[in-house]
Amino acid sequence: MNTNARITVEDANKLVSSVQVAHRIAVGFYGRVLPMLDEIAGQLGLDFWYWGSEEDRVVPRGSTPPSSRWSWDFVPLYSSLHCYSRESGKNLASPTDVVLGLVLYIDDSFERDGPVRAGSAHQPDPVSLPIGRAVLRTYVYRPRHDVPEDLLTVWNKSAWVHPVGIWEIASEYMMAIGREWTLAEAISNPQAIVEFLKPHCDIDLELQV
Repeated sequence: MNTNARITVEDANKLVSSVQVAHRIAVGFYGRVLPMLDEIAGQLGLDFWYWGSEEDRVVPRGSTPPSSRWSWDFVPLYSSLHCYSRESGKNLASPTDVVLGLVLYIDDSFERDGPVRAGSAHQPDPVSLPIGRAVLRTYVYRPRHDVPEDLLTVWNKSAWVHPVGIWEIASEYMMAIGREWTLAEAISNPQAIVEFLKPHCDIDLELQV
């Protein structure tokens, strides 16, 4: 996007008005979606763990000039990871532990390793980037057996699995199952997500390893 292009006062006023409306819509939207994620995890008996950008980008620190960063860095919920967990209380991961990763893409065209960006490290142009799908990907990770490391360490060593609804090996120590939902499906019927995830988060689940 050419930020140096000339713009009339009339067009600038229209732009500013559109941005004002867009921010209010976004705030209202997140005010609905974020509590929904907490509610899904809460019904599964899981506690909030952490959240962050799914694209390895972070909100700039106060000492960083905003102009030196991607504009996308200031909308981190555009592609975000929300993690919840159940830990046995020990420093060692066990099969009763659970990690729930909820990956929110407001537009999956932004996905770095997706078909549109194909691993590109360049900032996507918000004007020319094709509009993709809004999706919520849900992942349940479970240790395959008692592990001589804490849950966070084991989780960080695990790979994403395909969101196709079947258990897969995510690492030497973890199994995982993922499923993708359109964001509209998730918002209109979050209970369907809970019902899908519930048996996979059961404390007595026995994984076929």
